[in-house]
Amino acid sequence: MATDTTDMTQEELIRFVHVDNGDEATNAMAYKESAEEALLIAGVYKNYSNPLYKRLIVAFVARSITSPDIPFSFAQSEILSSYIIQLRNLQEMSSK
Repeated sequence: MATDTTDMTQEELIRFVHVDNGDEATNAMAYKESAEEALLIAGVYKNYSNPLYKRLIVAFVARSITSPDIPFSFAQSEILSSYIIQLRNLQEMSSK
């Protein structure tokens, strides 16, 4: 399955995570890249047109902003883990 070419802009991301200064916005974008990579490793392709994908990115970024020194894993949350499974299944079905 091809990667979606849409993206989440910095303005959109900082609105979702309630960031109001430049340094935090820069950090949020770096965390967004980490989240995208973590999801790709988990078998979920980048797809910002899917609301579940956006939700996972926002959850990862928000957690990373509030607790940057504590490693974050999607597996720590059953809800986020189930979103990953749902997205992976949807993407597999879409590719057939």
